[in-house]
Order: sequence, then structure tokens, then C-alpha cells
Amino acid sequence: MRFASILALIPLALSLGLLANAYDDTVDRREYIEELSTREDYSLLTREILSDLSTRELMDELSDRLDRRGKYTCRVCGTTFSERPSGSSAVCKREKIPHTTFKGPNGKYTCTTCGRSWNTPPKGMEAVCRETIINHQLQ
Repeated sequence: MRFASILALIPLALSLGLLANAYDDTVDRREYIEELSTREDYSLLTREILSDLSTRELMDELSDRLDRRGKYTCRVCGTTFSERPSGSSAVCKREKIPHTTFKGPNGKYTCTTCGRSWNTPPKGMEAVCRETIINHQLQ
């Protein structure tokens, strides 16, 4: 047998392989079409169920679901929101953290957090080291 005749068999084998894949594809398409036809039965069944409900019943159910969905309550302060707060409305409280001071050997009072120092113990607004913002903790 010649080498040229073996080369002629390669395209023949490839075409047979493609033909077999095409046959498998037609089977998948038939199954897909059958699946679509059964879906129509479900949509008809859904239409029948919805036709039994009145408009008033549907509106009542939708309003109940909206009422349940739109409530956010803060665990810290107890405030209730209709929608999720953002920006400045998301701030629950501002907590003022005082300086942690100690009297050093030089007689000055120094904060261990920020490093500032005073000759006398800080009082009033001067005693605030920093402010932290605590956001609402929603449930």
C-alpha cells in the first residue's frame, strides 16, 4: 500500500467523526425542544393559579412584603430606617476618647496615644485626644 493512499484515508476518517458529532447534536436539540414544550405547560399552570387570585389579594401580599423588607433597626440606638442609611445618616454616634496622660520626670503631662504634652493636666475640650465615629449596626 502506498503512502498517498494512507493520506487519503485521513480526511475520510475526519469527515466520519464530524458526521457522528452532528448526529449527537441533533439528539441534544430534540431533547431541548421537548424541554421547551414541557415548560409551556408550567407557564399555563402558573397563569391559571394567578387568575384565581384577585387584584386586591395580590396588592395586599406585595404591600406586606414591602413592609417586611424595608425595615432596618440599629442595635445600638434603636433608630428605625425605611432604607439602608448611607453617608452622614449612617453615623450612629461620635465617641470622644480622652487623652491617656501620665506625668513625666520633667513635670509635663504626656498622652501615650498621640504624644502631645502639657504643663498642667488637660481639661475640657483640650482633654479630647480623638473622636471616633461609630456607624449604625443594622439588624
